[in-house]
Amino acid sequence: MKTFFICLLVCLALAVPSYAISCRTEPERCKEGECCVEFGIFGRCRPLLKEGEKCELKQLKSSFNNHVYLMKCPCGEGLTCEEDDSGSSLQGKCVKQ
Repeated sequence: MKTFFICLLVCLALAVPSYAISCRTEPERCKEGECCVEFGIFGRCRPLLKEGEKCELKQLKSSFNNHVYLMKCPCGEGLTCEEDDSGSSLQGKCVKQ
């Protein structure tokens, strides 16, 4: 049990600095063509979606950080998320504008 708590403390000690330098707190960490996607308590830079990829028709963003997306990045530049023939009201496909 003592070993478990020591491991837990080490993990927390490593996680806190990682959170502080994640894209959730520093949006400029993501490169051009990327966005910040929430991953647990962290944010990860992910590529913007390409033409033909599945997208969220209504983009969900963090309540606290407007630059952080909850599920996936939006479509890339020159693309928009449109309904596809799947009939889903939540997901569509990235298409040229």
